[in-house]
Amino acid sequence: GARGAMGLERDGKSLQVAKALMESAVAAGASRQVASATAVALWRVVLGQASETELPCPGVEVQVEARLAAIRPCLVAQETVARRQGTSRHSAKGLVDPAVVFRRNVGVHAAFGEDFSSMSDGEFRRRQRGRAKAQAGVGHAAPVEV
Repeated sequence: GARGAMGLERDGKSLQVAKALMESAVAAGASRQVASATAVALWRVVLGQASETELPCPGVEVQVEARLAAIRPCLVAQETVARRQGTSRHSAKGLVDPAVVFRRNVGVHAAFGEDFSSMSDGEFRRRQRGRAKAQAGVGHAAPVEV
């Protein structure tokens, strides 16, 4: 039969697997929201319509957690100031050590697809400098006109 995402066939076999997974979720006491999300995910996978970001990718969660850990101190500082002083701060600059803001910036803007969780501050600086060179046009192809 025709193949969908992750190699599931759009024939009776894949539908049986999807049905069994759905029944398992319901039997385990899934809420309406969880059952609905499960059904939509199964539907997309069986029909081959799962987007690239919806499919499991090894290592992503570890890297996302490392990035969130870099961002967290800045968010905590900003939220604390907002609650105590009644003012919203756009940035954590001046609220936390500059090195913390630097790590947050790299965590949000750079080094995707790399092992963020094990990078040193020196490696973070190289990634940030690389971004400045890229913005100047060094090492990147010309933009594609549409």
